[in-house]
Amino acid sequence: MSANLTVLRLGSLTMTPEFDPGVTEYTASTSNATTAVTATPEDSSAAVTLKLGGTAVTSPVTWASGENTLTAEVTNGDVSKTYTVTIDTPLTQEMCTGFAAGVKLADGNALSPAEVTALSPDGCTVRVVLRQGVYHQIKRMFGVYGAGVSALPREAIGGLALDAQLAPGQWRELSDEEVGKITK
Repeated sequence: MSANLTVLRLGSLTMTPEFDPGVTEYTASTSNATTAVTATPEDSSAAVTLKLGGTAVTSPVTWASGENTLTAEVTNGDVSKTYTVTIDTPLTQEMCTGFAAGVKLADGNALSPAEVTALSPDGCTVRVVLRQGVYHQIKRMFGVYGAGVSALPREAIGGLALDAQLAPGQWRELSDEEVGKITK
């Protein structure tokens, strides 16, 4: 559930039940005339998984004519992402307090709270844990405090530590157990 989700639309369809921030599953039925539906959550921390006939699909959803039932499952999208970050100035109490409260960026965008802790004695290597994903978020957050970022490799997503044996750019498929560690 996302306490921050303010609106969820399934195109022009009527959802059952009506939108409520405490509800995480909705159904909408379509007629022969409907060929595609776009799910639109209004909150960057929310994620919507669409299922047609129990199978996950991407938005917009396109299907053959006829009766269709589309289920939208709303989650808070807050799987944590953990980074080791190198900054060009020592971590300050002001940074720690600001991250914990949620940094307000120069463009006025207020971010969700994040965790930051020093890993090195000089305070220039830190661990950052995010539960939100905004373009260049970590660099922009430290930029509010006049600190530059020179490195920020990701360590983990949710409870899944990234495979240290993979070189940058390499990938591998995840096991079912690993997928469970990054989904809610």
